[in-house]
Amino acid sequence: MHEHWFSKMDAQFPSNSPGGGDTMKINTKESIIVRPSQEDIPQQRLWLSNMDLLHPRYYLPTVYLYKPNGSSDFFEAEVLKEALRKVLVPFYPVAGRLARDENGRIEINCNGEGVLLVVADTDSTTEELGEFMPSMKLRQLIPTVDTNLEDISRNPLLLLQVTSFKCGGVCLGVGWHHTLADGTGALHFINSWATLARGLSITIPPLLDRTILRGRVAPKPIFHHVEFDPPPTMNTDHLTKNTKPQSLANLKITLEQINSLKAKVSNVGSETMYTTYEILTAHIWRSVSKARNFHNNDQKTKLQIAVDGRSRLNPPLQSIYFGNVIFIASPVALSGDLLSESLRCTVERIHREIKKMDDEYLRSALDYLEEVGDVNSIPRGSITCACPNLNIVNFCLIFLLARLHLRAFNHKKTLNIAFAGGGDTMKINTKESIIVRPSQEDIPQQRLWLSNMDLMYPRYYCTSTSRMAPPIFEKLEALRKVLVPFYPVAGRLARDENGRIEINCNGEGVLFVVADTESTTEELGEFMPSMKFRQLIPTVDTNLEDISRNPLLLLQVTSFKCGGVCLGVGWHHTLADGTGALHFINSWATLARGLPITITPPFLDRTILRGRVAPKSIFHHSNDQKTKLRLPVDGRSRLNPPLQSTYFGNVIFEASVVALSCDLLSESFSIPRGSIICACPNLSVNSWMRLPFFKADFGWGAPLLIRPATMKTYLETHFFFFRCTVERIHREIKKMDAEYLRSALDYLEEVGDVNNIPRGSITCACPNLNIVSWMRLPIYKADFGWGAPLLMRPATMFEGKGYIHPDPANDGSFSLAICLEADHMESFRKLFYDF
Repeated sequence: MHEHWFSKMDAQFPSNSPGGGDTMKINTKESIIVRPSQEDIPQQRLWLSNMDLLHPRYYLPTVYLYKPNGSSDFFEAEVLKEALRKVLVPFYPVAGRLARDENGRIEINCNGEGVLLVVADTDSTTEELGEFMPSMKLRQLIPTVDTNLEDISRNPLLLLQVTSFKCGGVCLGVGWHHTLADGTGALHFINSWATLARGLSITIPPLLDRTILRGRVAPKPIFHHVEFDPPPTMNTDHLTKNTKPQSLANLKITLEQINSLKAKVSNVGSETMYTTYEILTAHIWRSVSKARNFHNNDQKTKLQIAVDGRSRLNPPLQSIYFGNVIFIASPVALSGDLLSESLRCTVERIHREIKKMDDEYLRSALDYLEEVGDVNSIPRGSITCACPNLNIVNFCLIFLLARLHLRAFNHKKTLNIAFAGGGDTMKINTKESIIVRPSQEDIPQQRLWLSNMDLMYPRYYCTSTSRMAPPIFEKLEALRKVLVPFYPVAGRLARDENGRIEINCNGEGVLFVVADTESTTEELGEFMPSMKFRQLIPTVDTNLEDISRNPLLLLQVTSFKCGGVCLGVGWHHTLADGTGALHFINSWATLARGLPITITPPFLDRTILRGRVAPKSIFHHSNDQKTKLRLPVDGRSRLNPPLQSTYFGNVIFEASVVALSCDLLSESFSIPRGSIICACPNLSVNSWMRLPFFKADFGWGAPLLIRPATMKTYLETHFFFFRCTVERIHREIKKMDAEYLRSALDYLEEVGDVNNIPRGSITCACPNLNIVSWMRLPIYKADFGWGAPLLMRPATMFEGKGYIHPDPANDGSFSLAICLEADHMESFRKLFYDF
C-alpha cells in the first residue's frame, strides 16, 4: 500500500524532477561515522508520532554552498566533526537508528551509533552548478546509502558531505531523514551545529518528547480531513502518467510586482488582511491551471499548503519541538471556477483553508490518523502534487533566518541553499564520509513516539543545498554538540510492539560527508533542482526493509574550485517539518560559530499531537474530489493552546481549495469553463517564509543564496477575478483554527493507518498544484562561522510542485522555483508575469 502512493524514486530522495545530464568527478577523502561526544547520552527508544510516520522514510536532500573568504581554516573538517559530535549530544536521536517496537511500529533507537560524514573534493567549480536547480551534480554532493535494506536500523538518520571545489567554494550536502523532524527541526539541528562550530554554546536544546502529538485516548476526528484524501486525477486519459517531459524554472518576482498583485486583492472597508504568501500562491495556482490547459471546466485540482502546527495547537508546542508538526491545508477547486473567478476569490479560498487550521482541527487530524492505524495507506510524496494538483512551499522566512544563521559558520556569506534534483551532473570527490554522533554519551536512550503528523509523510529525506563559503572539518564538533539537545536526529527509525514507527534515540549519529569538485558554483546556473544538486547531498539505500539502518540526517559539504562551498542536507521528514529542520541546522550553525550564546533546545514531546481519547472529527477532512490545491499550514500557532515554536516534529496541516477552472481564470483563458481544480492536499503550499534558512553560519559566514492587458477595463476585470481567487485561498487558510486542526488530528486517529492517506507526488500532479512557501523560514541563518549561505534551494522537485522563497538580494522580491510539464511551462512563464 505504501508504494501505491509514492514512487520508488521517493525512496531516498523525492526525485521525480527532471534529471539527466553530466556529473562532476567527486573525490572522497574521508567517510566516517560521527558519534556524540559524550558516552552517557540517553540510550532509549524514541516514540514517533503519526506526524512523523506519515512521511515516507526518505532523506530530505539539501545543499549549502559557501563562498571562500580567505580563511586558513575555511571549512576545516576537524572543526565540523567536533561541533557535530557536540551537537549530537542534545540532538541524540539524530545519532540513532530506525527500529521497530514489539508491535512493528517504527521508532528511533537512540543508540548513539552516529551520523555519516563524508569529506570530498572535486575539480569542478561552483559555477558549473549553474542555476543550482536540482540535478545529478547536486545529488553528488550528498552521501548515498542503501535504502533497500530490509533492516531499517542499518542506515544513519543523517548523511553529511563536505565537498571542496577547485574554485575554493565549499558545499555542505545534507541528507536529513524526514522521520527525524520537519524542516524546522532539521534547521534547529543544523544551525545548532553551526553555532558549536563557531565556538559558541547552544542555548536552545530540542524538545524531543513526541508523545504530545499522540491521538486522544478515544480518538474522535470531528472534521472531514480532505488533506488525507487521494489527490484528484485527470478527468481524461490524454496524458499518460510519467511520460511527459518536465521542465524546471526559477522565476523572480519583484517587490513592485508583488505590490501590484496586492493591489488587485485589496478591498476598501474589508477587515480581512491577506498575506503575501496567500496572494502569491493564488496567482501561481491560477497561472499553473491556465498553463495546463485543461480540456474541461469540471477538472478538479488540489493545492497543498504546509502549516506548522507548533503555534496552532493549544497549548502551543515550543518552537524547539523536534519532530514533524507540519499539517496540510488543502483547498480544492474546479478548473472552471479558477478560470472565471477573481484573484481575490482564489486568495480567499486559500485564506479560509489556512485559517481553519486551529487546535481543534489539528487535534481532529491527529485523531483521524490514530483511527487510520497504518499511515502508509495515506497518499503522500510526488504523486500528491502532480498535474492536476500543485504544491507550493514557502521558503521565504526560512531563507531569511537561515541567512542569519549561516552567516555564523564564520566565513563571509553562503552563496546558496538549494534542493537537489534533476539535470546534468558534476564530478564530486568524496574526501571523508563519517557518522557523527552526539558529543555527550548521556543523551536519552529512549524510543521517541511519533505523532500521526510525523507518520503522514512518506519516509524520505527532504533535500536542500546551501551555497556557502570554505573547509568545514572543524565544524564537526558543533554537529556533535547540537546532536545532544536534538538527540532524536542522531537516532534511527524503529517500530514499537504494535509495528508503529517511532524514533529510537540511540545516538547512532548522522551521516557527514566532506567532498570537493573541479566544478564551479557558476555551473549550477539558476540553482534549480537538478542532478547536479543531488550530487551535493549524500544518498543512502532507502529500500532496506530494516528501517533502522539509515541515519535520519544526511549532510555533505562540497568545496568548489572557485572557492565556494555547498552544504547539502538530507533531512528525514519523519524527524520534523521545515521549521524543526531549520531549528536544528541553525542551532548547529550557532554552535559552529562559537558564539557566547546558548541555543534554544527543541521541544521533543510529540504526544501533544495525539488524537483525543475519543477522536471526533467534526469537519470534512476527506472527500471524493479528485483535484485539489494543497496549502500547507503550520499548526503550531493555530492550536489552542498553541504549540511552542521549538516543537520538533511535523505540525503541517493542509488547507484544501476546490474551484472550477473557469472561476479561477478569466473566460479568455484557454482552460474550458467548468474544469475543477481542488486547492487542498494537491496544490500543496508549504510556507517556509518564516524559517531560519540563513542562520546556518558555521563561523565562515551565512549562505549567500538558498535554493525547494493594456486596457483599463480589462485590468479592472482582471483585478476583480484576481481578488476572488485570493479570497478563495484566504478562506481556506483562515478556517485552519484550533478546532479544525484538532478535528484533523482526530480524523487521523480514526483512519488508523495514515499510510492509507494519499501523499507524495501524486497529490500535486496535473490538474493539481502544491505551492510551498519558504518566505518566512530562516533559511539563511546556517552560518557555521564562514558566513551565511549565498543561496539555498531544494535539491529535488516533481511535477506540480513549487517553492516560493525570498530573493538573496533581500530587496523585497521573491523567487518561484516550479516544476511543470514542459509543454505547460512556456505558457506559464508568460502568464506568471501577465498582471
